[in-house]
Amino acid sequence: MSFEELKQLRTAPIEHLTIDSRPATIAIIVLDSEDCRLEVVVQGFMNARLLPVKNVALDGFYKHANGSVTPLADSEFYKFD
Repeated sequence: MSFEELKQLRTAPIEHLTIDSRPATIAIIVLDSEDCRLEVVVQGFMNARLLPVKNVALDGFYKHANGSVTPLADSEFYKFD
C-alpha cells in the first residue's frame, strides 16, 4: 500500500472473526512517527484451544514518505501489549 493509503487506515475498525470455532480479533494500528514516517502494526488475538488464555501475534514496519519500508525491531512491540 502507498503511504497515503496507509494513512487512511488510522480509522480502520477492529475486525472480529472466528477461526476454527475460536473467536479472534485483528487490528491495524497506524501511528505517526518522527521523520515523517508511519508506524504500522498488525495486532491479532485469538483464544487458545485448550486453556482460557489468548494467543497474541504482532507484526509491523515503518513506511516512509518516499515509499520505502523499514522493519520494526522486536523490542518496539512491547508498547502494544
